[in-house]
Amino acid sequence: MKIQLCFKEFYSGASAGDKCTLFSDRNLINRRNVTAEVDSAVNPCRKFFELEVQARLIAAAMEVLGMKSLTDIPTANRIPDGLQSESKANQKLYLRKVASLVVDKYVIQHEHLETLLAKILSIEEHQVEIAREQRDDGRFVCHFPGCDKSFAYNGKRLRDHEAQHNPPVQNPETTPPATTEVANQETSKSLERDDMYSYQCSFLQFAMIIINFFDSIREGDGKRTVRCWKFVLPYLRNDKGSTKYALEALGLLFQVNATLSPRDGHRLVWNRTTSLRPGHNIPLDLLMEFFNKLIKEVRRKLGPNATNQKCITRHCNAIGVNKAVLDNFDDECSIIRRSGKHVMRSSRADLERIVGELLSQRAFLWTPGRTYHYFHNINSSLLEDFDLQDLFRWIDRHKKNIELGRRAR
Repeated sequence: MKIQLCFKEFYSGASAGDKCTLFSDRNLINRRNVTAEVDSAVNPCRKFFELEVQARLIAAAMEVLGMKSLTDIPTANRIPDGLQSESKANQKLYLRKVASLVVDKYVIQHEHLETLLAKILSIEEHQVEIAREQRDDGRFVCHFPGCDKSFAYNGKRLRDHEAQHNPPVQNPETTPPATTEVANQETSKSLERDDMYSYQCSFLQFAMIIINFFDSIREGDGKRTVRCWKFVLPYLRNDKGSTKYALEALGLLFQVNATLSPRDGHRLVWNRTTSLRPGHNIPLDLLMEFFNKLIKEVRRKLGPNATNQKCITRHCNAIGVNKAVLDNFDDECSIIRRSGKHVMRSSRADLERIVGELLSQRAFLWTPGRTYHYFHNINSSLLEDFDLQDLFRWIDRHKKNIELGRRAR
């Protein structure tokens, strides 16, 4: 579902001419098994998605380190002398430092974050200034000299009344000065957009959440998985075609934090995956698919008894024991089964080609004036124009519906 949303936003056959996009990279490495219909080719699309994320992380790290090729020596944030001989803890500290620089610059994007915070602070300060103009009884007074008219709200009726005076009262508070200045800065910056840079930042921001989601499932970290659902929720709400997925994500958060008992909520968080081997957990629904496949094989071997419902029920009840016996038998006989994961010899070569394309096009260097044909004027984040107040109203509405028992979600 999450990869499908990512392909919906960043993958299109019409973007073949736009360099450093998913479809352009797909043509570059000739991955013809990757399609826009993710459901029809899940594994190829997932492998291609992970390859694209790895390539962009490498290219972004090389930009931060001041490297022009994979064989160059870093010129910025250089590796300290003697780091190879130090402990792994110190090496991890340096790696964490470089990773944080990449995340801060291309994923979190501190410039946009500071602009957003400045806008929020200016609005809050302006609201405080307006509150000071209220009387002790909480009513708002007219700003025209000599007029003692007051209103219960600082709204349209007050502004219409002030506009009837001669001369009309100017209302600078309708648009805070700081907000106007920030808006002017954003407008001037929008005239010098860089679609290629914005595309990479927007893709990385959403893709890193998906990668974190997959890693939390592999590690069996249920708490981190629920936290990832919380981060994915605004993206699902912002996408008009993912309403049902957004409701399911919201329903999961409701169950964990409110509707279920603490005991059941704990079970829901930590009983979502199963461990086949350390660090390679899989979701329970995927394990159920494996069991279904095994039952189908058993049914084919039963012959005439395949139509006997009692026989099928007995095999279903013993599916866990039967699978353990079969696995032990295969281990004792040294039978190696194919895992289903296709190891492509050209994966490293494909990764190097994509990284080389990103570096040659300077995709992670802000260059005003670069435009895309299909992804024209793309935002640097899928949530850049997201209405946060609408999300709060949507959550409150469904909280009320659950409280009244109107619907399940």
